[in-house]
Amino acid sequence: MAKDGAVGLQGYVHRAGLHCSSTSVWNLLAFDGLPASEALAFGLGSGLGFFYLEDDRLTPSRVLNGRAPDLEGSFYAHVGLALEWSGRWDPAAMESCLRSGRPILAQTDLFHLPYYQPPVHFPGHGVVVIGLDLHAGTADISDQGFPEVQRTDLENLRLAMEGVAPPLLPAPYRWAPAPRVAGERLRGPGAFRAAIARTRRLMAGELYPDQGLPALRRLAERLPSWEQAPDFGWCARFAYQSIEKRGTGGGAFRYLYADFLREAASILPGLAASCAPELYQKAGDGWRALSAAFKEVFIQGYPGGFAACAHLSEDLFRLEHEALQALGPAMNR
Repeated sequence: MAKDGAVGLQGYVHRAGLHCSSTSVWNLLAFDGLPASEALAFGLGSGLGFFYLEDDRLTPSRVLNGRAPDLEGSFYAHVGLALEWSGRWDPAAMESCLRSGRPILAQTDLFHLPYYQPPVHFPGHGVVVIGLDLHAGTADISDQGFPEVQRTDLENLRLAMEGVAPPLLPAPYRWAPAPRVAGERLRGPGAFRAAIARTRRLMAGELYPDQGLPALRRLAERLPSWEQAPDFGWCARFAYQSIEKRGTGGGAFRYLYADFLREAASILPGLAASCAPELYQKAGDGWRALSAAFKEVFIQGYPGGFAACAHLSEDLFRLEHEALQALGPAMNR
C-alpha cells in the first residue's frame, strides 16, 4: 500500500457503521482478528449518555446529543488497556505509528473534514487514520459515514483535531495509536460490569453533574422556551438529526445500547432476567417519537410545536430513569 513516500496499513478493511466512535473501535478489533459487533464496542465503551447545551453564541443555539464523552478511551480502559491521547500535532510521530503497523484513533470536529457537506460543527467525531503521505500532505481516513476510505489534506485533519469543544472535545489533538486487544479481554465479566457501571454513573449525573438525567430534565424544562430562539428552525432540525440521523443508530443511540445489553446477557445472566434491554428499546422508540416532533417543527415552521416536544421529553425522562434503575440489580446477578 505504501509507495512514493506514503505509508499505509496492510490488511485494514474499512466498514461503514452506525456510530462514529463505536465503528472505529469495531473496525480496529476486526483489524486485530477479533470478531465482535459494533454494539459490543459501543456498550463496552460506555457510549450511552446525554448532554444539553444552550448558548445563543452557538449555531444552532440549542444542542442535544445522546452519547457520552470519550467512548474510545473508556473502551480500552474497561478491557484493561490505556489509550493515551497525544495532545500535540505531530505528523512524523503519526507516520511512525503507521509504519509500526498500528492504526491511529482520532477525535475530530467534522466541520473541518471537507468530505462532509454542508459543513457544520460536530465535535467528538471519531475516525481512524490509516494512511499518511507527508510529501503530498494527505491523510487516508476510515470514517463511519462513508462506504469507502476518505482522503483529505493533512491541514484539514490538523484543524479538525485542533479545536476544544466540551464536553466531547475537552482538549486539542486527541489522537493515539490503537492498543492491540487480546480476545479474552472481550469475554470477561469484569469489563462488562465496569462498562455498565460507568454508564449508570454517567446517566445519573455522578461523573458530570450537567449530563445524563439532570441534562434530560433540563431539556424538558427548557424546551418550551425554544420557540423564542431566533434560529428555532435550525435548533429543531439539528435536534432531529442528532437523535435519528447523525451516527446514532436511531433512537438517540438507545437501540444500539439495547443490542449491547442483549449480547451482554450471555456474560451477565442477570441482564436476561431483567427488563433493561426492553426498556432501552422502548426508550429508543420514545426518542424516535421526539425526533419526529422536532422534524414537524422545522418542516411546518411552527415554534408552538415545542410544547409537544416538551411533553415527550418529560415522558422520556421517566422512562430513562426506569431503565437506569433496572440496570443496577441486573448486572450483579
